Amino acid sequence: MTQPNGTFWSYYRTKLKTDASMIAGAGSAALVTLLGVIALHEQWGLAPRATGMAVGLSGVLLLLTVLAREGLRRSKRVANDEQARSPLALFGGMFAVALLTSGLLAKDPIQSGLAYREGKQQLELGNYTAASDAFSRYMEIHPKLAAGYFWRGKAEFKAGSLDSAYADLKTAIKLQPRDWNSHVLLLGTLQKLGREEELKQQLKEVNRIDSELGTQWQKLVEEITG
Repeated sequence: MTQPNGTFWSYYRTKLKTDASMIAGAGSAALVTLLGVIALHEQWGLAPRATGMAVGLSGVLLLLTVLAREGLRRSKRVANDEQARSPLALFGGMFAVALLTSGLLAKDPIQSGLAYREGKQQLELGNYTAASDAFSRYMEIHPKLAAGYFWRGKAEFKAGSLDSAYADLKTAIKLQPRDWNSHVLLLGTLQKLGREEELKQQLKEVNRIDSELGTQWQKLVEEITG
């Protein structure tokens, strides 16, 4: 059997360096995008969704990597070791392209994360209408996530729009029945609305979740809305 010559091994070393640099760039871009989405939402509970998004991104970026590699190979731009000695340049180029691609693919999660952050900032500043509007934009993208309804309900509660707060908090509890923040804030809303009978029913529901919440809910309302 004929032994492989230096040119043979040189080609495959070049190919390996090229592929490794490109895949590292693509993978890093996907990781940065995913961590950015999670950080914007301040919810590590989104990790399962992020995992699903990672699979999708990885598939697209892997295809992008293969196409880029083949394009370079056919143009003979990485045909020898001398040209393949700049893995950093290949990494950087693929990282930039992949980051743009993953950013476009993750457009909705990024936009909702920015809206979520804006809503919390406006809430802290006391701009309750602006906060409510920001959380509404968040909910347009994530209509089935309880967090959006809770935070908009909180903004409406602070603004004195109690009927709107009531509706949002009821929806939040429907989506996430054991979210004690929504339950407690709903108690505070019912108290302000003067709905004594419904308040008693809600207290029973809260006691089923946690008996301590039922005895300390007024203090907890102050903590949540403070």
